[in-house]
Amino acid sequence: MGSYKHITCGLGSMKIIANNQHNDILGKRIELVKLQVKDCNDEFNKTRLQERLGKLESGISVISVGAATEIEMRERKLRIEDAINAVRAATAEGIVPGGGIAYMSASKYIEQNTVGGRILAKSLESILRKILVNADEKPRIVIKKLKTSKNDNYGYNALDKNFGDMIESDIVDPAKVIKQVIRNATSAAATLLTTQGMIVNSFT
Repeated sequence: MGSYKHITCGLGSMKIIANNQHNDILGKRIELVKLQVKDCNDEFNKTRLQERLGKLESGISVISVGAATEIEMRERKLRIEDAINAVRAATAEGIVPGGGIAYMSASKYIEQNTVGGRILAKSLESILRKILVNADEKPRIVIKKLKTSKNDNYGYNALDKNFGDMIESDIVDPAKVIKQVIRNATSAAATLLTTQGMIVNSFT
């Protein structure tokens, strides 16, 4: 089995930390697994390969979740799972400015000489508008100021109540998530337009 650097034994698990003796062999194995991940079309197998790749690259982390009640623990666990999935998405396709700025920036590149284009552009702005309403701000004034900026990263920090570069303020979203949100929303809207009616839940 070779030599090791450190071993930690527990009741139900054991961690073996290897030395750097076989770095060349390990590097070749990492490259092989990366190719397997790239060529894999099955999501289940792809997830397993990505986990294996993370372990081979020493990208292992253990997150312990605890809370006073089971309901609180579930809520915390879901938040952590969302954060992990966001990091994976960001690793795959990079990041964009958060706080609804990426959606508003995307609306600038939509041809608005048609009714559909104007509706889509307005819809993309509505995400930022909702954030501002929840922050007790006036959306019309803030959005007007943001549109005058030539910096696509320039946005409004609803938590600190100030303007600035979203990337520098560490307010970011995974690019992959933004793309999927727009794709799914436009797909749902296009499907809705071809129907003669719809059923919604009434909260009034």
